[in-house]
Amino acid sequence: MIRGVAPLALALCLPLLPKTPLQPVQVVTTDRVDFAAGGTIRFEGSVGELNIEGWDQPQVQVTLTRFDYADAADRNKDREKGRLERIAVKTEKRSGNELVIATTLPHRNYFVRKVRGATDSDMNYRIMVPRDSHLIVHHGDGDVMVYDVGGDIEATVRTGAIVVQLEDPAQYAIDARCKVGEVYSDYDGKYRTHLRVGEGFLASAQPPAHRVFLRVRIGDIDIVKMGTNPIK
Repeated sequence: MIRGVAPLALALCLPLLPKTPLQPVQVVTTDRVDFAAGGTIRFEGSVGELNIEGWDQPQVQVTLTRFDYADAADRNKDREKGRLERIAVKTEKRSGNELVIATTLPHRNYFVRKVRGATDSDMNYRIMVPRDSHLIVHHGDGDVMVYDVGGDIEATVRTGAIVVQLEDPAQYAIDARCKVGEVYSDYDGKYRTHLRVGEGFLASAQPPAHRVFLRVRIGDIDIVKMGTNPIK
């Protein structure tokens, strides 16, 4: 009987033992590519927090921050850093006026464990684009924020939120809808409820108005007037 109690007592005490301290591991990369105003920028494979901001430069600047924790041991930190470095963003010009920004993720097991479960803190993009760019964003889990972009905007999110700040509502025809979630807008338009679960918003504008097309499977959409830049 005593022989059986000892292993049991040891097992019960194991959770009380001090855990190995975790240290933050961060990898940041910044790339620039020349790209004239008025072109189309397409985002593929992004997850986490995607921040897109318009500027007056004839360039696109892509800054990606990957963040995680690892044991304090140097070898564990180096291993985790190597895994984070395998999350890569590549830019490709498919024509003179089209640029693709694609995210390459590691093996699926690592992706599920490290990215899909905590996208809002593990990956953060800050993308600077010419202000008159046409955006096409196909985003996974996480939030998309667009600030001061004056061209057409098409964005879809699987789980998360979309926040778009527009300079002049008269210049945009808006079509926004959540499958499960709510839509908020500072502008005049018509709200629709879909099966009492998801909400939609429509606002018309006279040509040559730009088009804003937003879709979220699970989450919310905010379409607000231009204010203080929320992207830091």
